[in-house]
Amino acid sequence: VAREIKASLVKFLDAIVYVDNDNDIHKYVRPQDWSAAWSSAASGNPENAWRILEWLLNNIAKVQAASIDNSAATPISNIASRLQTEQELEAFTRWLEANRVALGSAYNTGINGVAATRNNHAWTRNRAGEFASYFETGYVEEEISEGGNDGGDSGGGDSGGGDSGGGGGGSPDGASMATFSVITLIATLVATLIA
Repeated sequence: VAREIKASLVKFLDAIVYVDNDNDIHKYVRPQDWSAAWSSAASGNPENAWRILEWLLNNIAKVQAASIDNSAATPISNIASRLQTEQELEAFTRWLEANRVALGSAYNTGINGVAATRNNHAWTRNRAGEFASYFETGYVEEEISEGGNDGGDSGGGDSGGGDSGGGGGGSPDGASMATFSVITLIATLVATLIA
């Protein structure tokens, strides 16, 4: 099954960069369609990022020729954003370094993508306790440290309107923001774990 999936993905990738006539691709393929195709290829399952990278090793010139901006930045960005472990990020960074000249400006896209992915992973790790606490006890406002932040919230509720004395909840607006924040945290965690 894995071999069939890889073969199907290779056919899809080949179709993304297929150019019968150099002028036709830019006439019929909109930039957002190009980007959506690469995103779809990378998001199929966790292994696809590596499969795309393996394919890209032998097809950088085809990607650059078919691209509107003559760059492999779009697939490289999709690969970088879907790597899940530090080992994958390190291996991808080594590949970027080894292919820096061939990649041109897409090299910077890859390096920046790796940095963003590392930041996203760190953010998720730092918030794991919040998720566990929320699912065990519900929402409880607590002070969150952002690493190098000197000041920050003192935990005394929101700054507007004050507290009615009912136990540290703040205004209804604060509850709405807390709910929105929790939903955003959950969506980010799910996206990170699934992607």
